[in-house]
Amino acid sequence: MAFSHDFCPCPANLTLTGDHTCRPDDPPCALYGDYQVNAQPAPLYDLDKIYGDQAIGYIDQGIQEDKPVFLYLAP
Repeated sequence: MAFSHDFCPCPANLTLTGDHTCRPDDPPCALYGDYQVNAQPAPLYDLDKIYGDQAIGYIDQGIQEDKPVFLYLAP
């Protein structure tokens, strides 16, 4: 994502609170991969799995290529 998920038009959907803080005029947050939009709106409830799967793929690629890997993932 290009920024923190709380900038998405409806952050109340994540907390399941009753305050309807949606901003319908704002476009939904997009999930990017290799400079292209992979999903819009971004699947906010699944981001931890998506990021984790990407991290594992990155580590596996480094192992297969016998290259050192550094990964910092701060969800």
